[in-house]
Amino acid sequence: IHKEREKRVCIFDFLLAHVSVDEYRQLFRPSLAFDMQWQPLQRLLVSAIEENRHYRSERNVTLKLDNPYPESQVRVDGQRLQQVMANLLSNAVKFSPQGGDVHIFVQRQPHRIVVNVKDEGPGIPEAFKPRIFNKFAQVDASDARAKGGTGLGLAITKELVEHMEGKMGFHSEEGMGSCFWFSLPLHPSETESAFDEHGASNGTVLVIEDDPSVLRVLQEILLTAGYKVDTAINGAMALEKLAIHRYDAVTVDIGLPDMSGFDVIHSLREQQATSHTPVLVVTGSVDRGQVALEGHLEDIAWLAKPIQTPHLLALLREQMQANQKRLSLLHIEDDPDLHAVIRTMLSKHADCDQAVSLAMARRFLLKRSYDAIILDIGLPDGEGWELLEQIRYSQPNARVVILSGQSISEADQHRVETVFLKSRISPAQLLEAIKQRTQLAQMVNNE
Repeated sequence: IHKEREKRVCIFDFLLAHVSVDEYRQLFRPSLAFDMQWQPLQRLLVSAIEENRHYRSERNVTLKLDNPYPESQVRVDGQRLQQVMANLLSNAVKFSPQGGDVHIFVQRQPHRIVVNVKDEGPGIPEAFKPRIFNKFAQVDASDARAKGGTGLGLAITKELVEHMEGKMGFHSEEGMGSCFWFSLPLHPSETESAFDEHGASNGTVLVIEDDPSVLRVLQEILLTAGYKVDTAINGAMALEKLAIHRYDAVTVDIGLPDMSGFDVIHSLREQQATSHTPVLVVTGSVDRGQVALEGHLEDIAWLAKPIQTPHLLALLREQMQANQKRLSLLHIEDDPDLHAVIRTMLSKHADCDQAVSLAMARRFLLKRSYDAIILDIGLPDGEGWELLEQIRYSQPNARVVILSGQSISEADQHRVETVFLKSRISPAQLLEAIKQRTQLAQMVNNE
């Protein structure tokens, strides 16, 4: 009993010495009450920066805000969001060099808005990253003594964000600073106007850029011109997004914090799904960039900074129009070997996505237009016929080719353009059938 009491006293003494009153209250609160309301994000961010100005004055650190969407609203508890920003700003200033900058910049994604807080500090060691959001996590004891704090701030911040239906994460490289971000749901009116999956759009562009001011300029230009925009602030984030999403074009800065933009381009070209995606390199020196690339990847375009809007849009339009000559196919099939054969045979003239289930196919059909859809009937989560109504609605110009291991009734055969049984057709015959039923025939004959 004596040892247990002594242990509790030690813990209490530690908390008194190291934990702020606000952290203590948040750590031991019985429950959190949230007053959730739709509020302008810009006003909340400006208020947070003003309320935390004492942090920046201590180290002569400048807080810079870039928000291209000042009218955007988020549904949050205003007081809790101020706590989130206070924790992130104090951490960013704490680990910034004397006289450094902390960038607060806003990005918009389909259905969500993202707030980033980026510092110029030493970055987070790789071994510590998995524990960054753990309570009482510190890089080491000397860091805690030098910088102050307990490691509770980030754990509390993440919990507050998640209570407000948000997500939180970070990107960091040792010696290159850290960027902590949180995302919140967009107001439904903004979701419908800017990111309506069925709305008119010139295409979706991934902007890969770590300079918040340049990122903001590119976002504003592209959104105004009718493009949907997604963003990545380093190479790793870009490669992660490129592996999941399909984009109509990509802009990339060469001087990324974690890798060269050339590495991103080479990786993009090595993947079948993105080997022909239009790429526009945005760089401070076109000549040096072209020399560094040593003549490889001649199908990319170059744009020098400072960015001129007419030149940017003209280059992007030219690159995307050249890529439109290729056909876009969706193969809904759970057999990877069959898909690999078909994709290889079509690779010279077409991009071929694969969906292995009804659910995955529905997502593809919402994101991209296709010239032809090769549909298997027997899928793991249902029958391919269930997709036909959605295909006719969202892809009215697409040719539907059934390729199935099941026998198809005469009535069902009339519902689509063509029906083939896997056991009775070779990949070469299937390729020829697709050529005959799409614009691919004209392309091949003209060569």
